[in-house]
Amino acid sequence: MKEYADEQRNARECNIGIGDQVLVTNLRKENKLTTTFGKDIYTVVGKKGNRLVVVDPNEVRHSRNASQVKLYHSPGDNQDDKVVPDGERELDKEGVPDPEPSVAVQQRPRRSTTHYTEGGICLQTLKFEHFV
Repeated sequence: MKEYADEQRNARECNIGIGDQVLVTNLRKENKLTTTFGKDIYTVVGKKGNRLVVVDPNEVRHSRNASQVKLYHSPGDNQDDKVVPDGERELDKEGVPDPEPSVAVQQRPRRSTTHYTEGGICLQTLKFEHFV
């Protein structure tokens, strides 16, 4: 029964452990433009179930539910933005590195013109009488 309920709710274990750096939700939002998470980075010092004990930069302890915190990734930890040195890039048949892959941008189909044109100059707008 519990497995079924957890599956329906997409419940999963908390992946935050002791020693991790986290961001904590703003409990008092000033206005609708206030960010969801605060700018201060907290450190997890205790964990019991879904309850986390976090310490703020001023060494004040707070107890928060795991749903109120988000794991902090420092800007240097991003795995997708790693630069591959030229020596490690794949080479084509001639031994020249392949150019960076380009993303093809699709354009919407354009409407057909509704004007008679001659040399790019609009002569007359089509009207219903022209087709009858």
